[in-house]
Amino acid sequence: MRFSALTNNFNVMKKRTEFKIKQLGIILTIWLIIGFIITFYDYLVLHTQYSKGPSAEYSFLFSLGMNMGSALVGALLGGSFLVFFVNVKYNDRPYGHTILAVALS
Repeated sequence: MRFSALTNNFNVMKKRTEFKIKQLGIILTIWLIIGFIITFYDYLVLHTQYSKGPSAEYSFLFSLGMNMGSALVGALLGGSFLVFFVNVKYNDRPYGHTILAVALS
């Protein structure tokens, strides 16, 4: 009886961790998409009639790598903080406290 209780507790913890990893994955995916959109928007702006065009050093792939790399690092750090710390610490507090903690971070 005791072993089954431990197994059930482990399954609950495993599901919670799996849910948190899925949340982090969603945050990462969204930020990587945003990084691509920003790069593509910059590329389009540089090729409008109102721009003098890109500089000789401009590279779409380099810009894409920088923007998506920054989005990846930011999403990993910020998303991990939100999912694994803020959600756990402020789980039983009012929603306003959670919003304030996220805004201050």
